[in-house]
Amino acid sequence: MAASGSTDVIEEDAADLQFPKDEINVEADWLELSYKIPEKCVICKKELKDEPIIRCYECSCVDLCVQCFSLGLETQQHQSHHKYQVDRRHVPIFLTSDWPAELELDLINAVLEFGYGNWTDIGKRILSKTPEEIRIHFNEYFIYNRDKFANFPAFGMNMLASVRNNPQYKYNALALSEEPPRFPINTPQYRYFAGYNAARSDFEIEYDNYAEMLVTNIDFEKVEDEDYYDIVTCSNIRNSGNVSDSDKNNIDIDIDEDNNESEDDEIKNGENDSEQDLIRELKLIMVQQYNECLKERMRRKRIIKNHGLFLLRKFPITLNKYESSITKSVLEKLFPFMQLVSGQKFDYILEGLDKEMELKRYFCRLKNFRECGLTRFYSCKVYEKLKASRDEMLKELSQLKQNPLKSLTTVNLQVKPLITKAVTSTRKPAPPLNILLLPGYEKLTEEERELCSNARIVPESYFTFKDLLINENNKNNGIRLATAQFENAETLIISEVHMLLEHRKAQNESAEEELEFSDVFMKTLTYTNRFRKFKNKETISSVRNLLMQKKLHKFELAALANLCPETPEEAKALIPSLEGRFEDEELRQTLDDIQTKRSLQY
Repeated sequence: MAASGSTDVIEEDAADLQFPKDEINVEADWLELSYKIPEKCVICKKELKDEPIIRCYECSCVDLCVQCFSLGLETQQHQSHHKYQVDRRHVPIFLTSDWPAELELDLINAVLEFGYGNWTDIGKRILSKTPEEIRIHFNEYFIYNRDKFANFPAFGMNMLASVRNNPQYKYNALALSEEPPRFPINTPQYRYFAGYNAARSDFEIEYDNYAEMLVTNIDFEKVEDEDYYDIVTCSNIRNSGNVSDSDKNNIDIDIDEDNNESEDDEIKNGENDSEQDLIRELKLIMVQQYNECLKERMRRKRIIKNHGLFLLRKFPITLNKYESSITKSVLEKLFPFMQLVSGQKFDYILEGLDKEMELKRYFCRLKNFRECGLTRFYSCKVYEKLKASRDEMLKELSQLKQNPLKSLTTVNLQVKPLITKAVTSTRKPAPPLNILLLPGYEKLTEEERELCSNARIVPESYFTFKDLLINENNKNNGIRLATAQFENAETLIISEVHMLLEHRKAQNESAEEELEFSDVFMKTLTYTNRFRKFKNKETISSVRNLLMQKKLHKFELAALANLCPETPEEAKALIPSLEGRFEDEELRQTLDDIQTKRSLQY
C-alpha cells in the first residue's frame, strides 16, 4: 500500500513541467468603484444618468449634480470647501453613441487582452452587448472614424515622457498548450533539453535512477508454511478416492508423524514470527527510502520547472550576461539559493544586483570627479582626456627607466618630422578557412574553393556576392571597379549591430524551440560588445542624427561613430576623405558633441 500510495503522489499531467498549470489572475480594473453609482443628487434629488457626477472626496456616498455644485449648495454633512472629484464614467464620450465611458474602457481593455477580431471572448467580458454589436461599435468609432477623437484633449508632454521613461511590465502566466513538444531522439532540440521528455514529464536519467531496484522484488504477502501445505495436499489426495489402500496407509502414517512433530513446531513459531516481523520492518524501511527518493525527484523537478533549467546553456548564458557586473564567484554562490525562491524572483535578484553594481560604478565615477573639484560634465570630459594622456606618459616613462637604451630610440623618433606612415602589422596572417562541411561547398569549383578558403569567405556569401556582381554587370553592360564598391550598401554602427544581435538572441531565448547559435554569431556578439561606443538606443539615435546633419557619406558616418576620434587631426588621419571638406573648428565641435553624448550615458 505504501508503494502504491507513493506512486499516486508522483502522478502528474503529461506536460506539467513544460507547461505550468497556474491560472492567470486577472487584476481588477483600477477604475472600478467601491460602491454603486447613486441614481439621484443628494440635494435636488435629480437623476444622475446623462451628466457628470461631482463626488465628494471627504464624505462617503455624497454625489452632486453640476448645477448644485456650481451654486455651492451644502448639506449637514457635506460642505462646499470639501475636496471633490469628477466622475464621467457613466456618461457617453461619443455624441452619436449610447455606450458609457465605463463600457468603452472595458471594450478597449478586452481588445488589448484578447486581440482584435476575437469578438467571442470579448463578448464574454462585456455581457450587456452581443459580439456582433461589439464588432460594429469598435470598427465604427475606433477604426474607420478616427476623426471623432479630434476634439479630445491631448496628453501633456510631461506625461508622455514619464510613460516612456518609466515603463510598467506585467507578467502573466503562460497559456496552456494542447500538445507538448516531442523532439525525436538524437536531434539538437532533444539534446538541448538535457534528456527531458515533455510528454512523460520526466527525464531520461532521473535522480537516483536505480532507486526502483530496492522495491522491485519486495512481496508483502504471507508465505504459507511448507508442512501445512503438505498436510493439505495429502488430505486432498486421500479424499479423492483415486489412490490404492497401501498408499492411503502410507498417507495415514505420514499424517501421524506430522501430528507428533506439530508440538515441536509450535515452539519454533514464536521465533519465526519475530523473524517475519523483523523482515517486514526492513521491507517497510526500504519502501520508505524509496518514497523519500520520489519526494526528492519531485522537488528537483519543481525547481527545474520554476527556473526553466531544461536548457543546457542556461547557466553559461547567465554567467556571460552578468560577467561584467556580478562576478562568476558571486553567481556560483547565489545559484544554491534558487531552491528557496521562484524563477521570476531570482531573476529580479540578479537584475537588482546588476543594477546595483552599475550604479556603484557610476557613483564612484562621480565621486572621483567631485574629489578632483569637478562639478560640470564638460569639465569631466577634459579631465578624463588629460588623465588618460598622463597615465600613458607615466607608463612610457616607467618603461624608459627600466630600459635606458630604449630612451635613445625614443628621442631620435621625436626629432624626426611628424609624417604619417603606414605601419606594417606584426599580426600573423589568418590560416585558410575550412569550408569542407559548410553549406554550398559542393557547388563550388576547384578555383572557387581555393579562393573562398584563402579569402575566408563562406560559400553562401560567395554566391551572394557573385550574383550581385553578375546582375550589376548585366544591368550596366559591364561593371567598373568604381561601381563595384557597393555604393548603395547600408552601413551600421557597431553599437547598432550589437543591439540587433542582442534582440535576435532574446527572441531565440523566448522561443519554444531554442536553437543554438553558431560560433561566428557568438564571436561577433562578443566583438561588438567589446568595441561598441554607445550603450543605449537613445544615445545611438542621437549620434546618428547629429552626423546625418553634416552631409557625411554613409561610410564616413559609420567610421566616425565607431572610432570616436577626439581631435580633427586624428579624424582626418583615420578618414582621409574628410580632408578639405570640413573646417577644423566645425569638425572639432562635432567630435566634442559626440564625446559629450558618450560621457553622459551610463
